[in-house]
Parts: sequence; C-alpha cells; structure tokens
Amino acid sequence: MPKDSDFHVTNLEGKGNGKAKEITENGARIFTYQERNGLYDFDESEQPRWFNPYPYLHVSSYQNWQDVVKWALPLYAAPDKDDEVQALVADIQDTYPDDREKQIVAAIHFVQNNIRYLGIENGIGSHKPRPPAQIISQGYGDCKDKSLLLVSMLNELGVEAIPLGRHILERPTERPACCALQLQSCDCENDLRRKPWWIDATRTHQAAA
Repeated sequence: MPKDSDFHVTNLEGKGNGKAKEITENGARIFTYQERNGLYDFDESEQPRWFNPYPYLHVSSYQNWQDVVKWALPLYAAPDKDDEVQALVADIQDTYPDDREKQIVAAIHFVQNNIRYLGIENGIGSHKPRPPAQIISQGYGDCKDKSLLLVSMLNELGVEAIPLGRHILERPTERPACCALQLQSCDCENDLRRKPWWIDATRTHQAAA
C-alpha cells in the first residue's frame, strides 16, 4: 500500500506465532506475515460460539473507536425538517395529547411493528441509513434505517435521542480492533425521565408500556 497510507495491521491477542514485518520499498509499505509448520487445533465441542481460538490479522485504517464515530456521524444526519416524520408525529400527538410518555411508546411501537425489517445491504446501504421519509413510504428498512427513523421521531417529540452502534459479536475475552463494518446493529438512547434508555428499533412486538 502507499507509504503515506494510514493502515494498521494487528495480530489480535498475539495469537499468531509467526513473524510480522513491515518495510518501505519503492514508495510503498509492504506488510508480510510468515509462519512455518503452524498447528492450531483448538476447537472443543462445548466452546462458546463467540470464542475464536485461531490467530488472525486485522487490517484497518482506524486507530481507535473515536475515528469510527467521526466517520459514522455524518451518515446518520437526518433532515432538520421532514414532512413525513412531522405528519407521523403530529398524528401520535393528536392521539395522546396530554401524555408524553405514551407518545414516546407509540413512536417506538410504530417503528418496531409497522416498519418491516428488511436489510438490503448493497452499495452505500451497507453502512448508511436511508432517509426517514423513504422508510415511512416503503414500510421497511434495516437496523440502521429503523434506528434513524426512530431517532428522528423522538427528536420531533422533543426527546433527546441519538443512534448507537454496537458490535454484534459478543467476545468478552477479546478487544476487537476498529472496523467500520462491525457497526452492524443500531440502538437508540433517549432521555425519558433524564435516565438513559436503550431501545432496539428492530425488536418487533416488544409491547412495552
């Protein structure tokens, strides 16, 4: 890769017994990893699904999770004024005119139950949510789409809500390196009663009240 590229190669958890080497040659950074006669036969019948005993290298252009956040934030910027979202929220407010908590629950239930979960992860849709108005119109979306729609509705209701990305692979013994493609599931956090709440926009028929 070009010598001025900001890529990092990590031998995660130091599990690989080979030798990693980086050199600069003819204006390029060259990474090599060599291991001879490696034998890794660690599988056990009852080991947890998330546990990976085998060595692997991780290649990333991010140095930390803050870099990933900076990359992702602009992708989750919803329009300040969205007629479809405003109309939907106005209908909820008309239904529950004096009960803000019921308005919030109604918004959550609408996104969870009325927007069908369907992931079309091709092109930019693999990491950028589609506009809330589009999701309302088509009636389906993936975790990113549903989360951004719910955040937009809660914000329109005057609730401070933000999208959160989390790693879907639970590996308590490992600290995953930074990779944008690991942000595969999104929740949202709101300030109901000034207490943080984490809402899964894809959890159909949760029936919270």
